[in-house]
Amino acid sequence: MKSLKIKSILVFIVLFHTISSFSQEQLSVKAFEQGIQNDVQLLDVRTKIEYNEGHIKNASQANWYDKVEFSKKIDTLSKSKPVYLYCKSGVRSSAASKLLTSKGYKVFELKGGIDQWILESRSVVHY
Repeated sequence: MKSLKIKSILVFIVLFHTISSFSQEQLSVKAFEQGIQNDVQLLDVRTKIEYNEGHIKNASQANWYDKVEFSKKIDTLSKSKPVYLYCKSGVRSSAASKLLTSKGYKVFELKGGIDQWILESRSVVHY
């Protein structure tokens, strides 16, 4: 019985460590803006309509709601470069971030999404 408890604790520790190694990092607008000045992959996970209404310069678009489109887009990403991603407020980017980190990408999310970006007077590109 005692060895079963010890084994259970060890399994919990291993699982906790594995899950925590796939954690995503949320960045403030300022930190995100600084990060995207480097050689990174910038991804907007909103719909095409939302993207066209205003997005961060140099961002690629991959609609999180369209799983086929999203999968095709992430297949083109390199695991050797960090992925910076955002959505409107942070919900979709959080889900996308979890998926990407589980596939081995290093991911940074814009905390508060593009809403926060605009609130802090950062510029966007309109199509």
